[in-house]
Amino acid sequence: MFFGWSAKVAHEFGAFHAIFNAGGGYGMAAFHSLWLHLPYKKVNSQEFPFPGFRQGDPVHTKQLPEHFQVAVAGDSWCSFSQDMFRDWLESDGILFNTMEEIDHVGMEYFRQQIGCSVWPVGPILSSLGSKARAGDDAEATMHLCMKWLDSKPANSVLYVAFGSQSAPSPSQTIQLAMALEACGKNFIWVMGLCVGVASGSREVNHKDIVKKIDLVMSGSTKGQDMKNKACEVMEMLNNAKNDEKGFKGSSAKAMEDFLYAALSKSYNVVTQNRIAYENFRIIKTQAKQTIAGVNYLASKKWEVNFGVEFQSGFAGMDFMEGLEVNQVELVRSAVAVEGLEQEADR
Repeated sequence: MFFGWSAKVAHEFGAFHAIFNAGGGYGMAAFHSLWLHLPYKKVNSQEFPFPGFRQGDPVHTKQLPEHFQVAVAGDSWCSFSQDMFRDWLESDGILFNTMEEIDHVGMEYFRQQIGCSVWPVGPILSSLGSKARAGDDAEATMHLCMKWLDSKPANSVLYVAFGSQSAPSPSQTIQLAMALEACGKNFIWVMGLCVGVASGSREVNHKDIVKKIDLVMSGSTKGQDMKNKACEVMEMLNNAKNDEKGFKGSSAKAMEDFLYAALSKSYNVVTQNRIAYENFRIIKTQAKQTIAGVNYLASKKWEVNFGVEFQSGFAGMDFMEGLEVNQVELVRSAVAVEGLEQEADR
């Protein structure tokens, strides 16, 4: 996403250009709107809407990551981000690691704001144990977690994570830790380096968190409904990337459309280059024939009516005023053609 400027470079060479976003469309839509407009700097309220994103829910200023709270219009980071998103307008399309069924609002935002093709091709996951993103200990950590999970009963482990772009405040983190300890449930808590950096909009009590955990983990009707919805989303994700005989999911179709668009442009560029090359070969042949005629005249040492005599080459080429215009242009281009002859033969 940070290399939107490369679209202009790609198009200079007639190449297809697409941007891949590793995240979803809704969050990136909010990110895009915030950087382009800095709306929270222009209102007195603590809550504000996203400009250009009418379907997006209003956000509270305390929910903003720190880099937005300290951003100033015109500073280096703000200018870089705004230029980056403006460069997206030059791209042939954008791919998102999401699916149309659950991220339609975010997809529509970019279709309207950027005006290019948008392909939701998710879910795309990093390889398990990828050292490129998680470090050298990633594979060992994965096996340790899997071994621990296999030792626990089915549906007995609570997974807690907040992603890489947000985190609870320090006080919220303490309350969450107290709740996990008090609930008596098995859990895996993924903690990033950003813990304590971003702030939420309100404080919480660990007793309230324990109640929510009990609700989700118990066999109550509401808790089971929440689990069922999560399973429905999982099934939607699996169906979206499914590409079996007789069935093609939405993400599989989107990937197919992306590849078709990329290959179509590449084919058109190759075809245009081939036509231009063939035209060049024809002009080159005609120019060679004209050069031969000029050299023949030069070998005869003819005098032109305005008194210029030439022995060889193209000195005094203006003597051809009596020739047809297209013949004159062919001779004048002959010098360049001769210089490119070796390259053209390749």
